[in-house]
Amino acid sequence: MREICEGLSVTGGVKRLCIARIGDYQAEIANVVPPKLRVIFFRRLMFTVANEVARRMGGKAIVTGESLGQVASQTMENIRAVDAVAELPVFRPLIGTDKQAIIALAQRIGTFDLSTRACADCCTLFLPRSPETHAKMREVEEYAAKMDFAAWAREICDSMQIVECRCNR
Repeated sequence: MREICEGLSVTGGVKRLCIARIGDYQAEIANVVPPKLRVIFFRRLMFTVANEVARRMGGKAIVTGESLGQVASQTMENIRAVDAVAELPVFRPLIGTDKQAIIALAQRIGTFDLSTRACADCCTLFLPRSPETHAKMREVEEYAAKMDFAAWAREICDSMQIVECRCNR
């Protein structure tokens, strides 16, 4: 965890790293949502958690490292489906940057090795063979109505671990 704080220090520093465990909720999503929509719903959950973290800590925006079209969840339709739960502005500084330029930047600032380490995350554990690339909002909202992401986000944030980072630029 300290490595994440140190790696991100080149961006101006990170005061706190919030570690939110969402595995149980991912399993619940997997029980309700068809495989092709799961990654969208995992991301919607993460944005809902980000909303709750911001509410508790006084955050004013959500910042992601997405680049348009790099993976299935980063198409215009899927970004829209995820952003539907964002209560704050979402900034995507890399949105129009191609993958090779992002890799070169990560290598230059020293975060490439950290970002390419193998780890079990929501995408690798529950990734469907054919993820949806053009989500239909009607279908997304139909499944969203079956889950209480706001309650889940409160539960997740109640048990999240907060690591204080003392990284200087």
